[in-house]
Amino acid sequence: MEDLSFLPDLPSGPLDVYRSSASFDWKRLKLALEGDIDFLKLKYKVWRTLEKDPLFAHNLVTPVVEEQKRITQLQLKRVNSYKFLTDEMFKSTYSKRTRALMTINEAVQSLNPSVSVKMAIGIYLFSNALLSLGTERHLKFYEATISKREILASFALTEIAHGSDARLMRTTATYDPKHREFVIHTPDFEAAKCWVGNLGRTCTHTLLFAQLITPDGSNHGLHGFVVPIRDPDTLETYPGLIVGDMGEKVGVNGIDNGRKVPLKHYLAAWFLIVYLAEFEFVLLKRFLAVYFWGANLGDIRNNHDPTVTYEGDNNVLQQQAGNWLLRQYETVLNGGTVDSPLGTVAFLNDYKLISVETFACTETSQLKTPQFITSTYKWLLCWLLKETREKYNAEIGKGLSAFQAKTKSQVYRWKTLTRVYAEYLAIMFSLESIEKKEKSLQPVLYKLFTLYGLWSLDNWLVELYQGGFSKGEALARLVREAVLELCGDLKGEVVSVADALAPTDFVLNSVLGKSDGKLYQNLQKAFFSQPGVFERAPWWRDVTGPKSKL
Repeated sequence: MEDLSFLPDLPSGPLDVYRSSASFDWKRLKLALEGDIDFLKLKYKVWRTLEKDPLFAHNLVTPVVEEQKRITQLQLKRVNSYKFLTDEMFKSTYSKRTRALMTINEAVQSLNPSVSVKMAIGIYLFSNALLSLGTERHLKFYEATISKREILASFALTEIAHGSDARLMRTTATYDPKHREFVIHTPDFEAAKCWVGNLGRTCTHTLLFAQLITPDGSNHGLHGFVVPIRDPDTLETYPGLIVGDMGEKVGVNGIDNGRKVPLKHYLAAWFLIVYLAEFEFVLLKRFLAVYFWGANLGDIRNNHDPTVTYEGDNNVLQQQAGNWLLRQYETVLNGGTVDSPLGTVAFLNDYKLISVETFACTETSQLKTPQFITSTYKWLLCWLLKETREKYNAEIGKGLSAFQAKTKSQVYRWKTLTRVYAEYLAIMFSLESIEKKEKSLQPVLYKLFTLYGLWSLDNWLVELYQGGFSKGEALARLVREAVLELCGDLKGEVVSVADALAPTDFVLNSVLGKSDGKLYQNLQKAFFSQPGVFERAPWWRDVTGPKSKL
């Protein structure tokens, strides 16, 4: 059995009574969730190293936005200097190197999401694009980015008027055969590149996407160009370019999101990467104490929100998934067999049998099984596919175009279908993973699985009743009773589950979430540590009137 002594023991305190009642070893669960002891050690190495570095010390008050950007850039430079990605890791297999990079980025993200995003965009995304889309002439850019860390890049796809609909981008790259150059041109404000992470202040290069126009006037679609933006030594923008920072955002303010105003820029021909035919851009968020800044919940929420909504890609992915699901459903209706490489919708081959199933349980124990949860989701997906297809065909029958019909079918149909499908995927892959975990961990994991499954189904009771899966109050009552029973069953386990999921106290940086469980002592310390907490307001003269005669 692996030696997990590198994981620090938890401090004693009020939570001991719950930790002692857990049926499993939280360190074993942490390892199981990480999946590889070497990567778990790497993550803790990152955390321990950064905790000792004063540059990563937490601020007692939120710095102004420009200071956040300065600190973030300094922290990125410092992370690069630590060389957490060793030469051995870099020279290993692609999958192992990628996993190591992801582990480092996850560790950094837990501490400062802005540094993580700068790394993900400016180093990993850029270098992977060069590796997959470029030629041998681009290897020097790849090495300078991923290995030497001499380049910090950005990814310039989004425009003011276009985000995920990449093929409608209006920035052009016109080839000038006389000078062997490409003229990069943004014709107006709506075509300006926007929301480009790292572009506002710090990037030295950008991977810019533009419509390639050849001398005969033909448009050859979207291409990628490596465009130099700033002098690496001075960060001065090169002539012919005007870029600006977008200012304060709701979250991840350490990122200098930038915009490029309409202009022409001449680019040497050898910067062309590759023609991306039919390119589609898909990148697979006690009660008063909660509002205290030291709880860190506000920053966690604000920094998480964009990660699930970038460019509206969540909606684009839903639409694409819906298209695929309906094609599979149409196939089985016409007597064919579904094309599901991972087998996630193989059950559609039995849609006739599934569709006539009804709820027949009389006790909560019958609901608290993987079989009930997965079979109910299959029924729900079959019904939603039928409803979505009928709605779409009805709109087509009214003379609407395919685009208009899909738009009319989004709410309560397409969107619901794909959300349910996403939950079903989470359930199926979780179940598959649990079955491979060590036996001592499986009981608590199955309880968590069942709680998630029934809690999720509780959100779709309307659809289950509307589709005729159940009549009467039994379904709703039993689902909710089972959820509450599972909450009770997990009471003695949940603290240790949180221990397995949580980073170190330093990384979490939450007065409410410290592992010692000493909530009120920690709150008092945090309150009393605020700068000037017991001092008179420095602006007292501005708000007081003439001296009192009393």
